[in-house]
Amino acid sequence: MKAYLKQLGSLQGKKINLFITHHFRFAFLGGNQALKQMRKLVEEKEGQVDQMISMNWKAKDREEVIRKVISEYSKN
Repeated sequence: MKAYLKQLGSLQGKKINLFITHHFRFAFLGGNQALKQMRKLVEEKEGQVDQMISMNWKAKDREEVIRKVISEYSKN
């Protein structure tokens, strides 16, 4: 994802929604860092990050989070 974002042209005027999936027990073990890195790359390309979601693939509420991602991101 990092390589992809770096090769993109300007994202000026674009709203970007970010989400990641991870197997870490807690998002602060890597999930949040990945989102922050992606946000930084998007903002360097002059894009605007609208929403960010970190989804733990092992979480009991995984299906609920997937529905939330679909619902929230389909509004835009």
